[in-house]
Amino acid sequence: MDGKSFRSYLLLAFYVLLMVAAVIKTDAILAILSKGLALLSPLFIGVAIAFVLDGPYEFFKKLILGIFKSEKAVKPAKAVSAILVHVLFLLVLSGFFYYVVPQFVDSVNQFAGSYPVYKEQVVGFVDKLAVSLRIDTFDFSRFDDFVSQLPARIGSALTGMFPKVFSITASVLRSLANLLLGFILSLYILSEKEKIALQLKRAIRAYLPKLSDRIEHISTITASTFRKFIYGQLIEALVLGVMCFIGMLAFGFPYALPISLVIGISNLIPIAGPIIGTIPGFLIILLVDPVEALWFLLFVVVLQQLEGNIIYPRVMGSSIGLPSFWLLLTIIVSGGLFGILGIVMGIPVVTVLYRLVGQDVRSRLKTDA
Repeated sequence: MDGKSFRSYLLLAFYVLLMVAAVIKTDAILAILSKGLALLSPLFIGVAIAFVLDGPYEFFKKLILGIFKSEKAVKPAKAVSAILVHVLFLLVLSGFFYYVVPQFVDSVNQFAGSYPVYKEQVVGFVDKLAVSLRIDTFDFSRFDDFVSQLPARIGSALTGMFPKVFSITASVLRSLANLLLGFILSLYILSEKEKIALQLKRAIRAYLPKLSDRIEHISTITASTFRKFIYGQLIEALVLGVMCFIGMLAFGFPYALPISLVIGISNLIPIAGPIIGTIPGFLIILLVDPVEALWFLLFVVVLQQLEGNIIYPRVMGSSIGLPSFWLLLTIIVSGGLFGILGIVMGIPVVTVLYRLVGQDVRSRLKTDA
């Protein structure tokens, strides 16, 4: 037996042993993988932050290089831009948690405190409507329980963003350490992204020379699709939330801030998001004034039409590129398997697959022709 055959048999034996171990010790292997992913969580956090901040980073870098037109300014411009976008990122988060969230919580508490008065108004309106239409009256008992627990639920949801943030435990310290390390890593990733990309390309070409072009092509399409989708959704949600807030203030609708926040954030969920965000706002205003709730519903419908026909095409462009059938199917399947996160992340994933399969089909058809 020559050396090449021996190495082939040795590799086959190792592969068989690995498969047997995977079947027998599935739990142990999954535990090791889970621990490995946990150890790499700072890297994942850093990559995610760097990916989101890449657009503002490029904007500031071009702005600085446009002012200081010199090759010597390239490296300082990268460092300054990376630091600047991270400082702005922290300021935005701080402003959100120190100014917006407290006002949101105060509005929720105010609504819960005023609920008995609102309920009497609605009960009287519903009773008159039931008599006119000869139908049974609405049972408010379950809604009463929901409203009474609403402040506690909002508080637990907000604190749930940082696991038991007010209790000093090892898991909290570890989570905070991972966030801090991820934040620091994102600084280096942004400022050295060209160098990192070049190193990855060289490694792929060295170890996978036959697949290197294909891998680079897939990576380019994936990065471009995710960037356009994420930025488009964030900008669209921000614009819609601000427009909703200004419109509600102008028309005198109550609880403008919390309702606008819910509508803006829910708009991150494609297709179903606008409906999900409108329902709570409609129910809240329905308790305050049933007639005004109908005007609010009309206002949101007009706002959604304006956003869907004017703002959405300008912001998103052709970043989705999925036919309606595949878009709805993606939402149904990914939402059923992974919930809201599956809906949000499933669409760009399927968009990438759709584009790659389409390119492959066209190339095969040209070859066959």
